[in-house]
Amino acid sequence: ETKEMKITELKNDFVIVLQPTNLSTGEIQVQSNMRKNIETPQSIGYLSREDLNRDIGINFQNTMNIIPGVRMQFRNLGSGVLMSIRGYGVQTNFNGNGYKAYYNDISLTDADGTTALDEVDYTNLGNVEVYKGPTSSIYGANIAGTLVMKTDKAPWGTNVSMAGLGGSFGLFRTNTGFSIG
Repeated sequence: ETKEMKITELKNDFVIVLQPTNLSTGEIQVQSNMRKNIETPQSIGYLSREDLNRDIGINFQNTMNIIPGVRMQFRNLGSGVLMSIRGYGVQTNFNGNGYKAYYNDISLTDADGTTALDEVDYTNLGNVEVYKGPTSSIYGANIAGTLVMKTDKAPWGTNVSMAGLGGSFGLFRTNTGFSIG
């Protein structure tokens, strides 16, 4: 059953027990909004599905470059994606450094701080968030910021989807997806 609790003090741990019902439930979310967004120092760039679909679908550097303070470059296949957040992150010639990247809450950043974005299929993304500066500390210690890429949630039921892209010089790309929601 639905339960709402207002917590005013964070001095103790809380145990929240939900009453079971014989109805099937959807997802359960626990949210915290102790401070209003206007009172929180943050700099977050957000790209929706519509923003991501404005580009050609092979990479999303043009779309990422509309976020203030973010610069992304693709040179060629296999040489790495260069991305800088707030001017930091392109100290190497190949992969990113100084920022962390997550794909559906899975870290793409190695233990040494190097981020390789070459293996990400950008056509599957539902939204992208770029946390710049101190706000990125919610994902750990990094200097430049955090790139959070998420796919869309699966719609209700069992679904199969296909997408194709064709172009000059023999360009042909297909995506097939299977989802259960």
